[in-house]
Amino acid sequence: MVRPRSFFPVIVVATLLVVLALAGCGTHGLAAPLASPVSVSLVAQGASQRAGTASLTPFDALHVAPFYRGSAIPVTGAPHPAQLRAGSCIGPFVAALSDGNIITPTNNGGATAPPAATRPDPRGGMDVSVTPSANLYVVVLDHPNDASAPIVACGNPLSDRRQYFDLYPPDVGSNGVGRGTALVEPVASTRITVTLNSTVTAPATWAIRTGSCDGAPLVTGTIPAGKRTGAGIVFQSAQAGVWWVSVAPGDVGSSLCGEATS
Repeated sequence: MVRPRSFFPVIVVATLLVVLALAGCGTHGLAAPLASPVSVSLVAQGASQRAGTASLTPFDALHVAPFYRGSAIPVTGAPHPAQLRAGSCIGPFVAALSDGNIITPTNNGGATAPPAATRPDPRGGMDVSVTPSANLYVVVLDHPNDASAPIVACGNPLSDRRQYFDLYPPDVGSNGVGRGTALVEPVASTRITVTLNSTVTAPATWAIRTGSCDGAPLVTGTIPAGKRTGAGIVFQSAQAGVWWVSVAPGDVGSSLCGEATS
């Protein structure tokens, strides 16, 4: 009598292979876990009492690299300017992805809000201080430096994960033939807020530096006269023990500095 063959070991092995395959895929395009917030005590050289503080708050910004008809759209000298909008191809303007964009209340639905902070990415494309979202649209224009230039391609991602997606003529959408593509992916970034104990009567300059109070600056900003706070963004993850925050005199007297600590 021949006994029925058991498939239990085969099923177990197959299940293990699937689990291992999924584990090998990593985060599937999701943003990496954010670092912890970092604080800085700002102290004048030789002083014992701090004259201010700085807070470094991690957040996920967005890297966007648009392409049109097979070519990357450059940040400068773009024959077909690219931009980022919210909600639709003609939604509120979020940020320029290249030069050549002319934004007015007329082509921005009457909105006058300032655009998001941007930085050309060394890998190509632009980093934008906006949270990754499927509600963000990459828009490509027919020609530069014209507020009424027609849209030739547009599209949005499926989620907030890293992905490539197609850009279509706006009048036909995905029923037409794609004219371009775009890459979007999360970028670990940091918001900085510098707060002095007292207001300044002349503008002061703050900077995030690497290695020491005299290290190379990653980003700089100002504390306006009559204020005691300044803020900015660096498109990198906060690094305790590596970053230092300095404040150069407006009227704060001696320069202030402090090491980022977790």
